[in-house]
Amino acid sequence: MLARPPNSVDPSHFDKLICVRCGIQYEETDRTQRVNCPTCDDPREAVPPTGQAWTTLRDLYDTPSTRDTAEPKYKIDISTDPREPNVTILTTRPRFAIGQSCFVLTTPHGLVIWEIMPFLDQPTVDAINAIGEVKAILISHPHFYNTPFMWSEAFGDVPVYISSVDKHWLMTKDLKGVIRTWEDEIEILPGAKATQLGGHFPGSSVLEFEDKLFVADTIVVTPAALYHFDRQEGYTGFSFQWSVLSKIPLAPPQISKMWDRIRRLNFSTVYGGWELHAGVMQVVRDSEMDERERKEGRTAKFKILDSMRRQVQAMGHEITPDMGLEL
Repeated sequence: MLARPPNSVDPSHFDKLICVRCGIQYEETDRTQRVNCPTCDDPREAVPPTGQAWTTLRDLYDTPSTRDTAEPKYKIDISTDPREPNVTILTTRPRFAIGQSCFVLTTPHGLVIWEIMPFLDQPTVDAINAIGEVKAILISHPHFYNTPFMWSEAFGDVPVYISSVDKHWLMTKDLKGVIRTWEDEIEILPGAKATQLGGHFPGSSVLEFEDKLFVADTIVVTPAALYHFDRQEGYTGFSFQWSVLSKIPLAPPQISKMWDRIRRLNFSTVYGGWELHAGVMQVVRDSEMDERERKEGRTAKFKILDSMRRQVQAMGHEITPDMGLEL
């Protein structure tokens, strides 16, 4: 194979079918045995116009680059947030499937991996191990339940944390008993706490680490969030979607429930789950507020609340006290 698969994983992972659209891996190895992808059949995702298509890790490892046929097509870009040395960002290039990034978070007690991608190679494993010892993997919601058992095995069978209410979306078998289910909130390691907000999926979660909040698309970071200077009132930096792909918004009761949990969290930076463009992540930082925003107290938390209120109003509802949409 052109790319180097993780050394310590069972090769059986390499031949299981992977949905090209969403990246979810299935137990079947024969394309005639798997007709559809339940994840893409769900209205929160979509089957492409070209129809259902499959690949495997072996295919991904063995696909040559169009620029140099001696090199693999897929690689993982690894970078450290220059403002946050404890945050390492992983992104598959070129984009594959949903295209999310994942994060390696350095704590005094070891590493936590927030989110995973379908593709993983040995150079990436080596780079992560050079940072520290992986203690746990946490996945926010079922759209990222792609190759969890390969990732766990690559780092010594570390536990993989997923929501108990969403565990039925796992499409491969937990042969080594590494899955840990949880509800409401859980401290993965000291200083790294996950909270279930619901909404997108019943167990959709966010991760609070130091003064940072990692939101995937449990909370959607909009393009409007990323410019901070002399902004007029009325823009929304975040949106709250049941289906992100089909633009189906969450109803006011769900938004209120999410805010009830967010208001208890302490953060000054919000990380979305995707790059804005190559090398630039969806990040909203209090430290980047202009003078007007600082005077008005338009922190990242305030912007989430303000976006919630504006979404509720845009859907034709009045903000009422029982919604609890106040700081």
